[in-house]
Amino acid sequence: MRLHAPRYEDCRCGASNAASPVGALFPHRSTPELRYLQAKLGSIYSYRQAAAILNEFLPDIGSFNAATTRNRVVAIGKVIEEEIQAEIATRPLAEKPVEQMTVGIDGAFVRAVSSKNQRRHFEIVLGKIEPLEQSPKVFAAVRDLDAHARERVRSALRTAGRGPATRLTILSDGEDAMRLMAGQWLNGQVQRQGAGQIEHRLDWFHLRRRMEWLGRNLSWTIDYADPDSQTLRATYQRSLHSVRRNLWHHGRSVMADG
Repeated sequence: MRLHAPRYEDCRCGASNAASPVGALFPHRSTPELRYLQAKLGSIYSYRQAAAILNEFLPDIGSFNAATTRNRVVAIGKVIEEEIQAEIATRPLAEKPVEQMTVGIDGAFVRAVSSKNQRRHFEIVLGKIEPLEQSPKVFAAVRDLDAHARERVRSALRTAGRGPATRLTILSDGEDAMRLMAGQWLNGQVQRQGAGQIEHRLDWFHLRRRMEWLGRNLSWTIDYADPDSQTLRATYQRSLHSVRRNLWHHGRSVMADG
C-alpha cells in the first residue's frame, strides 16, 4: 500500500519539509491535557520546579524544561489578557446576575529589585469573589502601575455575575485606605448594612485579632488578689465568647448572662 507522507518530502529548494501527520489535530505539538498540567504547575511553582515535577512523574521525553513551561504559561496569560481587554471594551451585562456576592480584598507590596528596568516598589491588589450558589473567582491587579487595574477588578465582578441589583459584601482588614479604594474601585460608596448595595465588613481574621486584644485587656483589669477574681475572669470570658458568637452569627445567638 502506498501512502502520501508529506513529512518525508523534500521542498523544491532542496530543504527538508518536515510536517507532522497529526499537526492539524495538535497544532501546539502537545495534548491539551499536558498543556493544562504545565500551566497549572507553572502558576503554582517556579518554572524550573514545575518542569522537575513533570520529569519526575511523567516519562522523560526531553521537553519538560523551564523554558517550555514558561512559554506555555505566558501563552495562556496572553489569551486571558485578550479576553479581559475585550470584556472591558464592551462591558456586557451579566447573563444571569446573582442576588448577592462576597468579595474578599487585600493588598501586598512587592519590593523591587534595584536594576535598570525596575526601581519602584509596587502594590498588588488581589481578592476572591464568591457569588451566591456559584463557583468562586479570583482576581489580581497591579495598583498604580496598571492603567486598567480598576477596570480589571470590575470586569472580574461582571464575569462573576454582578448586576445592577447585586448586593455586594466587602471583606477587608478594615484599613481606611483599603476601604476607600474598595469603594472607588467597585463603583460605589461603601455603605453600612441596609443603606445601599455595597456593605463593608471586617474579615474574620482581623476581627479575631481584635477580640484577642480585647480579651487581654480585660485580663489586665482584674485584681487577682481579690477572692472573686476567678469568678470575674470566668464572667469576662463567657461574655467575650457571647460577643464572638453574635458577631459570627450576625446577632442571632443568645447573649450570656452577665
